Amino acid sequence: MKKALRMSVLGLVTAIAVGVSPLGFAQGTTMGASMGPNTIVMRLNLDKSTYQTPAPRWDRRVASIVNDDFKMTIRGEDGSGTRFMAVYNGKIDGKDYPVTGSPNVDSFSLTRSGPKSIAVQVKKNGKILVEGDSFTAADNRSWVLTLRILDEKGRKSPTTVEVYDVIDPVDGTWVLNLAKSSYQTPAPKGETRHVRIHGDTVDFLAIGTDEAGRPTRVSWQSRLDGKDYPVQGNASFDTIASTSSGPGAVSSVLKKKGKVVTTAERTISADGMTMQLVSNVILADGSTARNVAVFDLQH
Repeated sequence: MKKALRMSVLGLVTAIAVGVSPLGFAQGTTMGASMGPNTIVMRLNLDKSTYQTPAPRWDRRVASIVNDDFKMTIRGEDGSGTRFMAVYNGKIDGKDYPVTGSPNVDSFSLTRSGPKSIAVQVKKNGKILVEGDSFTAADNRSWVLTLRILDEKGRKSPTTVEVYDVIDPVDGTWVLNLAKSSYQTPAPKGETRHVRIHGDTVDFLAIGTDEAGRPTRVSWQSRLDGKDYPVQGNASFDTIASTSSGPGAVSSVLKKKGKVVTTAERTISADGMTMQLVSNVILADGSTARNVAVFDLQH
């Protein structure tokens, strides 16, 4: 029971930390079809966290902030490999708001406890089951969360301390969803993209199978500065130049021997779970083929 409760409230406490917007993200715009400027994506840093119960394998969440209103979705996988999801919608005003997606808790309340900290109570049928506090770390790029579970007599468990890092929305592992994709050029049979962001550097690796069943492996290391960077493993293009066009959105130009062969636009959905890549491929006769590739986030 304690393990399940811990899993169900972690996303809430993170949303509380995000609500104070210490990173200076613009507030006042809700999430639409794709990520807006007020959206923050975070990932649990297991190496920096301390647990009193079994730790999850991974935990990722997306928060949208509008002043004291927030919407937060968390997804992850517990220590046994079971995936979990919960959604929190509410205000930082001390009132109870519903929790959806969790069988263990049904409401929560938030109260400001400092300029960059929030206190929370999580309940089931009106009874307080979990108390938590959050505050911004010194680096201003992560949050420290403390959680305490209350037993039947109201006694508090030892404190679990968690650290969540702010990440780029594309940072993760993505799998091509062929059923949702459309191609005007031959479609691959499958593809998995591994994207890691280190400072201002993008490490990209795509492993898959082409339309003929042959294995593919494409990689590059680049920055979002509009400059050309070398690409390994793709016969159609040998450089990529990319620029950011918004949160989770990137525009790219692919070239072969200095000649533009493809332009592409990448966006991330509002919940952070879907990546769409729209590519305009210039064919040999000068005409253009449009491909829409949809990828699902794995972790």
